[in-house]
Amino acid sequence: MVSKLYAASFAILLLFSMGSLQAQSDEEIVLNQLVFNSIIEGNSPSFYFGNINLKNNQVLKGDISLNKRQNNEYAAILRNEDGLEYILNSEIESITLIENTYDTGLSTRFVPLKNQEKLFRQLYLKDSENAIYDLLEKPFDGRVMNDVYVLNNNELISIYNFWHSGPKADLLHYFEDRDKKAYKRRDFKTLDTLFAQL
Repeated sequence: MVSKLYAASFAILLLFSMGSLQAQSDEEIVLNQLVFNSIIEGNSPSFYFGNINLKNNQVLKGDISLNKRQNNEYAAILRNEDGLEYILNSEIESITLIENTYDTGLSTRFVPLKNQEKLFRQLYLKDSENAIYDLLEKPFDGRVMNDVYVLNNNELISIYNFWHSGPKADLLHYFEDRDKKAYKRRDFKTLDTLFAQL
């Protein structure tokens, strides 16, 4: 209980320090409330440095948190020197997040897909009609830890199966069903070789 009280106090101080103490617009108040509620619920938004490419060709840079729900719509939160900005996923062409934790500089692309509200993390792109995605909201670090989606001839397929041992097994079973051939994990030394099977 005490730690939650400290966390709440810290969150309030953080929110006040991020913006000026001047009167805020209604949009800023709603955005600050969204971030504050996420922190209180234990879902503190994770921010990663990157670029947001909007459909109007504008590029925004800063720290980005993905797929946050507000008023029945998903959006990204951009944090930069101007403060916080709430950007609807429907306005986003793509987002590129850059992994700086391990100084790798690896970038990961997130894109909206047809009839989907969330942005998908692009794991592998064969061509414009065939790709592998998941819904994890952080830069790709060589691990797949979420439901996997395959874009096959422009059709998005969720290959999640509760009875499989994880996303890699889901992909293996998908390829087995598609190719009518038995595969073993040892046939694929890396995720890249597994993805290339697409």
